[in-house]
Amino acid sequence: MPLQPSTPLSASATASGATVAFIEAVAEAIAAAVLDAQTERVPFEDRAVPGAPCWQLRYQGRSTPEGYVGEAMLKVPGGQRYRNQAAAIKWLEENGSGPCCGF
Repeated sequence: MPLQPSTPLSASATASGATVAFIEAVAEAIAAAVLDAQTERVPFEDRAVPGAPCWQLRYQGRSTPEGYVGEAMLKVPGGQRYRNQAAAIKWLEENGSGPCCGF
């Protein structure tokens, strides 16, 4: 299920200089990249998120007695990391895409 931006979006998007369509597109790209990483289940260091300019994804996993546990971490423009997609999307809504992309 794709992660959708929280509502209302227009006020925060206008304040950050990003459009609602841009934020929704980046949110969908992030959700797709996390889902792909969880499906692959192969650890990797920072990898660009296709469709989300300046965003990176790290996937780490480990075996436990209960099975394989994987964790996706999102790195937003500017370097802060989030383990929670909703928190990363909230950052996007508040900040646009960040300084590396002209917002």
